[in-house]
Amino acid sequence: MNQILETIKIRRSVRSYLDRPVSQEILEEIIECGRFAPTALGRQPWHFTVVTDRGLIKEIVGEIKKKVRLMLKLKFLLRPLYPDLADKKFLSIAKERAYSAEDRFFYNAPVLIMVSTLKKSTHGLKDSFLAAQNIMLAAHTLGLGTCVIGFAEAINKSDKILKKLKLPSLHKVQVTLTLGYPKVKLDHLPERRKDNSTFI
Repeated sequence: MNQILETIKIRRSVRSYLDRPVSQEILEEIIECGRFAPTALGRQPWHFTVVTDRGLIKEIVGEIKKKVRLMLKLKFLLRPLYPDLADKKFLSIAKERAYSAEDRFFYNAPVLIMVSTLKKSTHGLKDSFLAAQNIMLAAHTLGLGTCVIGFAEAINKSDKILKKLKLPSLHKVQVTLTLGYPKVKLDHLPERRKDNSTFI
């Protein structure tokens, strides 16, 4: 199988990492791959924030827990803004992670990569996910695992954390990825639906 096609098909989200640092050289190579993603009108609007400070990662986890707990308390008021709050599975996962004594958001990953753009960017979210996909595929080819962390959106509600992340002015975090060496190698092809395509 073509190597790129194989990488796309066998890359998996990793939620269990070795306690092993990732070298600066590898991190820079991975971010460089993110920079080569396509963007609307070629604007390249992103900023990449790479966090390896374990103390800061732990602090971010604590802030996310606080924000998710508050969201759960106000779920009936917030449903118009967050439709997931009407989903029982989402609520169960959110509650388990927010009240766990362990890191059930970043899974003790040694690295976080955040892709941010201007808050009012028309295509910021799409551009950021394009860059994130490049990062995830590059990481996989280098023996690393990644996972997109949706709950990390709560970072944008914490001025204290945003200040510590030193984001560019008026930026918001669009995508947060965990990154590290996986404890278990997942290299089999996952099952995928085949009833969701139309060829005209």
